[in-house]
Amino acid sequence: MTERARERQAHPLEPAPVDARFDINARFAETQQREQEQRLAILEDDVYRAVPWRQCELVTVTLPATAHVNIDITHKLRPPSPTDVKWVVAGWAFESVPSEPPYVYRDISTTAKPWTSSTITLRSNMTAGVVYIQVSVPGA
Repeated sequence: MTERARERQAHPLEPAPVDARFDINARFAETQQREQEQRLAILEDDVYRAVPWRQCELVTVTLPATAHVNIDITHKLRPPSPTDVKWVVAGWAFESVPSEPPYVYRDISTTAKPWTSSTITLRSNMTAGVVYIQVSVPGA
């Protein structure tokens, strides 16, 4: 009986050494990596096709000293009509912590200032701060 066979008898549950070419775990990991890369490429293509806008711009707006007044926001987008412009607050900057949650809103009263093809008008409950607004035009 060889020395190796004696070792096997002493430790029967110990796995045999594996040749790297036939290591099923390594092969599985490689396959998983390839599949993940393929899924990522497909996802990137899907995201590109599903982007909800064809034009967008990040606008920095300094808030006026009075709250709840019209703030004209000029942009360089080319919307089919002024109401096609969509907006979302991307961030805020204040010198100190506000006493209430900040928000920006569109005035929908009968006296609201109409939007133009290069300007939207919003309002905010905050004063003396900066708001970053992403304006966009949806894609076709």
